[in-house]
Amino acid sequence: MYIEKVRVEGFRLLSDVEVMLEATSTVIVGRNNSGKTSLTDVFERFSGDGSRKFRLEDFSADVRSKFVEAKARFDTDQDADKIFEALPQIRLTLTVRYEKAERYGPLAPFIIDLDDDSTTAIVQLEYSPSIKSVKSLFDFPPKEDGVEELHWFYQNLRETLLRHYSVKISAIDPTDATNISYFENSAPLQALIQCDVVRAQRTLDHIKNGDAEVIGKLLGGLYKTATSATAAESDKALANELKKQISGVEKGIQTGFDEMVKGLLPALAVFGFPSLNDTELRPETSLNVESLLSDHTKIFYAGAHGVHLPEGYNGLGTRNLIYMLLELESFHKAYRARTVDGGIHLIFIEEPESLTRKAFNDIGTLQVAL
Repeated sequence: MYIEKVRVEGFRLLSDVEVMLEATSTVIVGRNNSGKTSLTDVFERFSGDGSRKFRLEDFSADVRSKFVEAKARFDTDQDADKIFEALPQIRLTLTVRYEKAERYGPLAPFIIDLDDDSTTAIVQLEYSPSIKSVKSLFDFPPKEDGVEELHWFYQNLRETLLRHYSVKISAIDPTDATNISYFENSAPLQALIQCDVVRAQRTLDHIKNGDAEVIGKLLGGLYKTATSATAAESDKALANELKKQISGVEKGIQTGFDEMVKGLLPALAVFGFPSLNDTELRPETSLNVESLLSDHTKIFYAGAHGVHLPEGYNGLGTRNLIYMLLELESFHKAYRARTVDGGIHLIFIEEPESLTRKAFNDIGTLQVAL
């Protein structure tokens, strides 16, 4: 299965746009400020962990005026359904193509048609209010004298919007648009789609105060994925060996190193500590594999005669390529380690000029938007 068509309505530069996607890789080309990043962001808003929420500024400029129309209906005491009709929504509609012979897995809840010949499912994600809450949306404090009307309106709307708008998930029958099934939470969507993004700003340029050892930090994430219960057996075996190695190092440290560290503690005895009822302060050094890999393991480029170049010494283009490939691999490992079988793994890559189709084929089957 794969996402065949994407329609975005009311989000930033994408007032009403449809994009067709290929089953593997799709290249999206456009001028600056033409909406490429908006396409990435709308997926992150809807399919992410909830940390990135919609804001007033996310509504397209040409639909934002609908809030003013809805407020006018509110001021004239019109019914809630009339106010609701005037309000704008942000909508992401996904048309998913599948084969009749394949296992539907997490797509099954979204297949609601009764047509045996149908091979599409429609997933709709919408950021909108409920009819019950539309009047509370405009429950503003009185406008102060001297404050411009629209400024006062949008300033208050920015706050109430977060309380009365929410994400709604539904399945639409591709053979009958009036047949819609709504979901109570985001669990079906999270099971169906994993969405990841490789950003253009990768902070690899240490000359401009970036982190010259950004690639090494990916190791901690790869280890964390390898320790999950559903990780590949080879990854779990390697993670267990790393734990054993660290355990052996800890034992060696705690036999002599900790006693020497104890000497760094203040001489509290002169203050009468510890007394008969006090316990002695004692340091104990413990090592965390994930932390060691993320923060204390450096990547070098192998050189002759044992002279190896630090990560930051290679060209920015080469480091970008390596970083992107490692991040793609870490995304794919996390996808394979999911407890839910099947589904769609969608990856957006900003500025992917250095990657080739072979890079994707070496990693595995992904649906990638570039």
